[in-house]
Amino acid sequence: MVRDNKTGVTRYELRLPLAVLNMKPGDEFGFNIAFSDDDDGEFQRFWLQLAPGLTAPVDTEQYPRFVLEGK
Repeated sequence: MVRDNKTGVTRYELRLPLAVLNMKPGDEFGFNIAFSDDDDGEFQRFWLQLAPGLTAPVDTEQYPRFVLEGK
């Protein structure tokens, strides 16, 4: 996570080794993510999700599908 207070921008990056996930270039997978805003520690005021299906009942069929590119 990198926060630029001057511009008010926060960037998140995640790298996952494909071998650990038992995946290879050309594989298709579903992925979803949500971010919660709890800056003041009181309660979650806002949240942002990529797609539906993350909350109960979880429905992975709604997750966006991705295909890994090979190099």
